[in-house]
Amino acid sequence: MEQELDNREFSGPIFRQRLESVVRRFPSRRQAARVAGVSVDALARYLKGSNQPGFAPVARLARATGISLDWLAGGSDRAPEQEQGIFRVPILNECQPDRDTLAEGVGHCPASLAISRRWLYYALEVEPERLAICSVMDESMSPRLTPGDLLVLERHREHPTCDGLYAISMNGAFLVKRVQLRPGHQLQFHSDHPAYESFELSRRKLAESGLYIHGRVVWLGRKI
Repeated sequence: MEQELDNREFSGPIFRQRLESVVRRFPSRRQAARVAGVSVDALARYLKGSNQPGFAPVARLARATGISLDWLAGGSDRAPEQEQGIFRVPILNECQPDRDTLAEGVGHCPASLAISRRWLYYALEVEPERLAICSVMDESMSPRLTPGDLLVLERHREHPTCDGLYAISMNGAFLVKRVQLRPGHQLQFHSDHPAYESFELSRRKLAESGLYIHGRVVWLGRKI
């Protein structure tokens, strides 16, 4: 089967539509391009249909997301995960950020966790494509959160619009902080542990500070 797919032309509207659905499973298009082993511009050309990808980048994307390569190539009507009602939520902690991708808060991140699409939608009331998973790495939010706790995030591309717990990247570290909106477009970042100091930043200076907000915590799970 792989040899047959290796000789297939990855083109046409069905392929582009399915490729787009696979790319959306990554936190960013840059990350999808890194997994595929191509540039962001090359991936954009594949999605537009102006260039045709080879077998290797398509196979890498299929493998990283757990999608059937045969489905992606247009050989079947529905992806196995769609039939089973499964969605693979990316695990952000297992990304490998570098200088180019840290600004987006992501890096090479093929890791994901398969979860029932129905549960994600009805329990969290959020479209599964907007979700990501991370685990707590330090004690700065204890006793509310402890190392090893599993968090589900609602990802966003804009600044926070409400107070809450948010996963952030800062100075190469992956952290969770309590974010409070303040007058004058200011954001306050708090830790629940008294040993960690709070700090404040204006929204327009977030990028300059090297701080990236991944998303708001919408679910917490831990071992008992």
